[in-house]
Amino acid sequence: IIGAGICGSMLSYFLRDENILLIDKFGICEGASKSAGAFLSPMVGKTNKIKLLVDETLPFALNFYKDLKLDSFIQNGLLKLPRDDSDIKKFIEYEEFIKFKYNKQNSGFFFPDGAILSPKEVCFKVTENIAFLQRDVKNIKYIDNHWLIDDDIEAKNLILATGFEELIDINYIKIRPVWGQKIDVKTSSKVPFNIHKNSSISTTKENGLISIGATHERYKTKGTANREISNQLIADSKEMYQLNDIELINEFTGVRAGSIDFMPIIGDIIDSNQTIDKYQNIKNGLKIKDENLIKEPNLFIFNGVGGRGFVLAPLLSKNLSEFLINKKEIKRDLKSDRLFYKWARKRV
Repeated sequence: IIGAGICGSMLSYFLRDENILLIDKFGICEGASKSAGAFLSPMVGKTNKIKLLVDETLPFALNFYKDLKLDSFIQNGLLKLPRDDSDIKKFIEYEEFIKFKYNKQNSGFFFPDGAILSPKEVCFKVTENIAFLQRDVKNIKYIDNHWLIDDDIEAKNLILATGFEELIDINYIKIRPVWGQKIDVKTSSKVPFNIHKNSSISTTKENGLISIGATHERYKTKGTANREISNQLIADSKEMYQLNDIELINEFTGVRAGSIDFMPIIGDIIDSNQTIDKYQNIKNGLKIKDENLIKEPNLFIFNGVGGRGFVLAPLLSKNLSEFLINKKEIKRDLKSDRLFYKWARKRV
């Protein structure tokens, strides 16, 4: 598995009984996952594919993290607030689509099961007994029925969990980077639960810190912590809760990896050129049986979880592990062929 963020780390946990090597150029949870807010809460809105997925994965994630007995897991609830007067009207419409326990509060919804945790603690906990190698992989090729990594590591199966960085050019899968900044502050105010409006503030943690963030800048892949952004996050947080005596402690930045349709991408990878060469009518909208798609040999992907990686990763890792070990089918909305067909139609 290349990539030791929440996707690669969590997948290694569900494959822990196999012969697994986890590789990352920076270390475990040192990329976007390190800077994640790691809030666990429902989506508020009308029903769509990503909301249905969150509705399905959130209960599994909450139970999974409870069973891990994490020191950082705090389940004090989350208050989702409307951003403006227009949003207040929308929230009235959204109420019928809520599938979780909630109470109305301040024109918003309070979810008592909402939680937060430490990204680092999760990733290190699930990789405790996993072989790990810190390396900036430079070369990957398929030779004699196995993958050869940097000419010295052989693998029967290769799983890419690399976030926004592409090690292999997969022409029909384009990951959308979203850069963000998060901060930790100390305050004399005690925040009783997580709150989300334009950004999020966390419940007060054991160390007396709260987290605020994160920002969203699409298609940005680089950036250093910006004090103006930190000040804006602090200003936004004061609109959600009365915070006194604020002291900025730390600033974090990271690049989330999303897909063009906001849905995760898991499973095998199609050899797009060979498939189109064999089935030319795919460019005209033809869809063929999954078994007729020509796949890259033993090459798989787990990517595109965006800002909800810590909600999605546990159940999707379980699903992917069952596909890899037992060939249990993955839901079509999550497989990469949905992106392949869109890409192919543009090639007419």
